[in-house]
Amino acid sequence: MRQNRRIGRSILPALLLTVFTGWVFPAAVKYENALRKVTTIPSDKQLIISFDAVGDYRYEQFELNNPKRVVIDLIHLNNEIRAGRVPVADDGETVRNISVTQFRQKNPAITRVTMTLGKKASGYNVVRDGGQMRVVFQRHPTTPVPQIRPVTKP
Repeated sequence: MRQNRRIGRSILPALLLTVFTGWVFPAAVKYENALRKVTTIPSDKQLIISFDAVGDYRYEQFELNNPKRVVIDLIHLNNEIRAGRVPVADDGETVRNISVTQFRQKNPAITRVTMTLGKKASGYNVVRDGGQMRVVFQRHPTTPVPQIRPVTKP
């Protein structure tokens, strides 16, 4: 019993030091070059996915199949988005989900954004303006189902 008290007394200061210095719960790290935010902006004809980044970076894009995905590697950027998935403000028919991961930590750092496409995605364009980058997905036009009218004899 006496030995357990000694162990408890020696662990308590180390535990307090750890908690108060942030070793257990570190504060969010702010990087010089970072992806800070990804948002989706839906409309009738397109879905815009906007990337908010700071610092100098370049990007590479490619597509994967089964399921069909658009992948964008943001080179020289660190990921500051805590959640691995970004909510899609859409019906899921153009883009089903978006995931953001830190693909490589350094030499160079790469943040990877993967967008899984839905049935209505017909094409996309990447537009970059400074730190802002947008991926604009075009939607298939929804063709109305023709109404069948019964034929009546006069």
